[in-house]
Amino acid sequence: MKYREWLQEWLSSYVKHRVKPKTYAVYQDVAQNRLTERFGHFELEEITPADVQRYVSELLQTGNRVTGGGLSSSSANIVIAVLRSSLKTAYEIGISRVYTMDRIKRPRPREKRVECF
Repeated sequence: MKYREWLQEWLSSYVKHRVKPKTYAVYQDVAQNRLTERFGHFELEEITPADVQRYVSELLQTGNRVTGGGLSSSSANIVIAVLRSSLKTAYEIGISRVYTMDRIKRPRPREKRVECF
């Protein structure tokens, strides 16, 4: 099964009725505007941790579509969370024979400088 097909099924059958509407909207946006573009043509089992790690690096460097700069680590982590959750569900219900996304290294949040009045 192609990943884009699975994402649509996962969103409608496994996510939509379990999360708040705003969370669903974020997941749907990430699925359509980030993951389908990059991994939609892959079969589920063809997506490797190395592919995902390269994509995360790209997001951190040039993933912001408005400015052309990098995404924040928290935004990149949302993309990773959607990808991991969708692939883990596919594995748990038997659609995919492997789950290797637990090997992804998440970006660390940057510390914000706090200024006093």
